[in-house]
Amino acid sequence: IYEPLILWNPVSGGEAAPWLATDWAYSDDLMTLTMNLRDDVTWNDGEPFTADDVAFTIGLFQQFPELDRSSMLSFVESAEATSPTQVVFHLSQVYTQADTIIGMLNPVPEHIWSEIDDPVTFLNENPVATGPFSIIQRFEDQVYELGANPTYWQEGKPQVSCLRYPAYPGNEQANLALLNGTLDWAGNFVPDIDVTFVAADPEHNHYFFWPGGATVQLYANTTKEPFGDVNLRRAMSAAIDYESVANIGM
Repeated sequence: IYEPLILWNPVSGGEAAPWLATDWAYSDDLMTLTMNLRDDVTWNDGEPFTADDVAFTIGLFQQFPELDRSSMLSFVESAEATSPTQVVFHLSQVYTQADTIIGMLNPVPEHIWSEIDDPVTFLNENPVATGPFSIIQRFEDQVYELGANPTYWQEGKPQVSCLRYPAYPGNEQANLALLNGTLDWAGNFVPDIDVTFVAADPEHNHYFFWPGGATVQLYANTTKEPFGDVNLRRAMSAAIDYESVANIGM
């Protein structure tokens, strides 16, 4: 629904892809970060997206710190729109990861959010956003549907008119729907996926394992004995049958 300034793609090694921002650069003293924005983006109500919206969003964080989910205020002092397509972030300290965190900012439209008395508790039932699927068509306990944004800035996209998300009480029901062909995509655990899913329709049933992290892991509370002993943790790791976990569990 909402889009970032920069898209960081962990699948390609964390490569930065310009999104709402086209390019960015630090000042020589690393105390300002300047971002240039696209000039062809509109909110889904037809109003233009500008640098004022980005600066306003930072100001909203300052007024309502509860909205600052990425702790940008710990290193961002202010944001200034120097033109409709350029915003300058003034930093309170040198922080070379500022472009990464700021790049993940999802700007909100000033012409909407400036009129909201309490944005912290605002339900935002009909969001005004720039994303490809930002029209709420249906929102219920068991299903919600996001319609395509008719003013989306990427030509030819989105390629489908609606995303429909059904809700299931657990993996068993979701897997049954997946095997019955009523779902196009699912992200839940599928046991013995080659046998239970792929073999049912090898031409169409495929899967992809996310390379960015593991879903099977142990967290040891190292402040409590004996888990503070690194040798015990090494022994725990050595005792796990990883091959069985991979072949049977995954």
